Amino acid sequence: MSEKISIQHNSVENIDFAAATAIFVYLVPEGMRTIVDRLMEAYNKNVRIVSYIFSIPGLVPVEVSRMFNSL
Repeated sequence: MSEKISIQHNSVENIDFAAATAIFVYLVPEGMRTIVDRLMEAYNKNVRIVSYIFSIPGLVPVEVSRMFNSL
């Protein structure tokens, strides 16, 4: 499976989304705004985008999941 997955830990400004088929984003709103144009470009190429906690400016979620621990 590792030949099909590439996990990149880097500054978001240095990541090339061109070959992406899915993008997982965990950025605060300010950071999200810095890459929204690049995310929209990927979205328009049918790249699956998953954002943890913060929404992507200009996009309405297709699905929202909430997970809660019941202690």
